[in-house]
Amino acid sequence: MMTAPAAAGVLSDAPGPILTDDAPGGITVLVIMGASGNLTYTKLGPALFSLYRKGRLPAGVRIVGVARDELGDDDFRAALRGGIGAAADDGEWAGFARRLSYITADVTSAAAMSELGRHIDALAPGTPASLNCLFYLALAPE
Repeated sequence: MMTAPAAAGVLSDAPGPILTDDAPGGITVLVIMGASGNLTYTKLGPALFSLYRKGRLPAGVRIVGVARDELGDDDFRAALRGGIGAAADDGEWAGFARRLSYITADVTSAAAMSELGRHIDALAPGTPASLNCLFYLALAPE
């Protein structure tokens, strides 16, 4: 695996990790719990967009933001775009933004987590064997 130098900027063209499609045609869903926080807008979003624009984010990757804040998909996309700033041209951003969605949910609610499960299932209809989920917990401790 190639790695970027520690001092490289998030949107630099320095070598970095290359993700691969382990299951061709499969879907990988990255669920960011606590997605309305500053970490998502200033670090995670720009890093994921950098992977996308370098061709290092496989075609089957979808990103789902989950938080208690009342946001829609377009609000979430706009907030992430704000964190990326001028580094993204409109064409690159449009391709990346199609992979993004948002669910308003309290992660302590079983009903909300069931809704998240239905949302994830809808991203990959009929492909449970090739569906991978990665949960990133950007939650404050309680």
